[in-house]
Amino acid sequence: SSISGAIRLNAPISYTPGSPLSLTLNAATSITQGSGAAMTVAGLTATTTGDYSAITLNEPNQVASASFTAGPVGYRGDVSFSDSGSNLILGSVTAGSFTLSSQGNIYSLSPFSASGTVDVRTSNGYVNFCWDGCGAIDAVGTIRLEASGDLTIGNLTSAAVGNAVTLISTGGILDAGPAIYGSTITTDNGRWLAYLTDYYACDCSTNQFGNLLASFKQYGAPPGTLALGSGNGVLYSNEAYLGGELSGSVSKTYNGNNNISLSGASFASDRGGPAVQTSNGDNLGAAALVSGSGTLDNKNFGSAKTVTAQQVVVSGV
Repeated sequence: SSISGAIRLNAPISYTPGSPLSLTLNAATSITQGSGAAMTVAGLTATTTGDYSAITLNEPNQVASASFTAGPVGYRGDVSFSDSGSNLILGSVTAGSFTLSSQGNIYSLSPFSASGTVDVRTSNGYVNFCWDGCGAIDAVGTIRLEASGDLTIGNLTSAAVGNAVTLISTGGILDAGPAIYGSTITTDNGRWLAYLTDYYACDCSTNQFGNLLASFKQYGAPPGTLALGSGNGVLYSNEAYLGGELSGSVSKTYNGNNNISLSGASFASDRGGPAVQTSNGDNLGAAALVSGSGTLDNKNFGSAKTVTAQQVVVSGV
């Protein structure tokens, strides 16, 4: 359909399995949907040509592949699209701001260009922008990619300040794609942040995954938590566990109980070396024992006895 005004879908559009339907919509001013007018089609191409002309298709559509162009160069309109199908392949997107809400998997190797923001989310699937090559998202505003499963990024470029790129995987891994393609994130005026469930969600033992290098990690930080570090960061929902052990020697005058002062003891990694480590293997620096209480394995006189520490406070981590 192609008209000089607006297109509004007021009734459902569907196809019979075995006879897939591809739908092309061309309008000058806008493309919208009325309540209950969801579409079930194999392919969708939606284009508007007027200045700042928008595409708003937020019914529970089921579309196998889709591409969008909203408005002319310099006067792009916003695109908002909802999809409830199990798999969606995104073709090229050219828009002011682009918002996609999905209930299934999202794939794309195509270019995205936005003079505003890009917000792509799936509540029940994964997002893959890099497998046989990498897709590219270039936005003047912020970029947000969110998946309940694995999140595989392509090449992301944002000109926004502050948290320019936000990556979220609430139940999968963060992947930079095949090494041969080398996903990149470019944030000349800001930074990128990745929110993950736990440290198993990426190969971040050196703060690096793929070609991406983080400046800090933060634990106990679910999506939306304020990032406390500076620069690019990886934030984990799960808490980290510190590992360490007492070293040095302690002594006491026999008094009939098994309490003992920790004066003279020091704190070191239980994995070797002077640094305290998290359960992820992060070295947090040399730690000094500030306070704590000690208990001997028994109250009897002797040497080379086992000392158990409680309520230990350390500094320097």
